[in-house]
Amino acid sequence: MSQKEKLIKKYTTYPLPVEVDFVEFMKYLEINGFKRISIKGSHHVFYQESSEVVISIPTVNGKIVKSSYVKLANEIIYKKEKK
Repeated sequence: MSQKEKLIKKYTTYPLPVEVDFVEFMKYLEINGFKRISIKGSHHVFYQESSEVVISIPTVNGKIVKSSYVKLANEIIYKKEKK
């Protein structure tokens, strides 16, 4: 199983971890077509051109993302795939 497949499995298998590593989660977003367009303090703003969606992902101490933001990203990613 490739690293890409492992990341996808990790972030789409429920229950999700309560907190996830930001760098790893950022790679997951990039795999799914998101690009970071700005950083404002602890908030990283990502844009997905294919669905024209902008999301802001706050971090805790610059290292951790809460699972609710993983769920939000998955809703955007998999809503796009259903269309």
